[in-house]
Parts: sequence; C-alpha cells; structure tokens
Amino acid sequence: MALLLIAAAWWLYRWWFPSDVNRVKALIREAAEAASWRADSGGLQKLAGANQLTACCTPDVEISLDAGGRAPRSIRGTEELRQVVLAARTAGTSLEVELGEVEV
Repeated sequence: MALLLIAAAWWLYRWWFPSDVNRVKALIREAAEAASWRADSGGLQKLAGANQLTACCTPDVEISLDAGGRAPRSIRGTEELRQVVLAARTAGTSLEVELGEVEV
C-alpha cells in the first residue's frame, strides 16, 4: 500500500511540476497546432490561431523560412510573425503542421 501511495505521489508531483524538457515539448506541440489551419476556418478562428502562435514565441523571435521553389525569408518579431501568418491564412487553403519526434 505504501508503495502505491509513493508511486501516486510521484506521478502527481511530475504532473503538477513537469520537467523543463516536457514543458518545451508541450509548447512546441501547441505552436504546431496553432500554425495549422483548415480551409473552412472563419476569420475569427484564423485571427485566434495567429495570436495563439505568437503567444508561443518570445517578442524577439526569429524564424527562417526556406520553402521549396521560393526565395528564403526571415521573420523577426511576433508582430511580423502575426502579419505573415494572417496573410498566409487569407491566401492559402489549408496547412497542417506535423512534428516527428521532438528532441530537446
């Protein structure tokens, strides 16, 4: 019985106080979900997704994009990121961001 209580206490501790690695992985998964959108998303959903994505980033974020067939582009700052994401969501049909195994 004591062993069961110790195991439950350990699990609760890890759930309430996740490691830095687990917190970073969760934030990366959240950013990937926020970066994805469906073609039938409404205007408010697109805006909310862009805001959720920028909330996952620090104000001085720097992102380098290198999409095949297009010139490489750098995005600096959350405001520029929000503008680029909103423009892409307005012009594009849909996007699904999938992550493989994330190593931190």
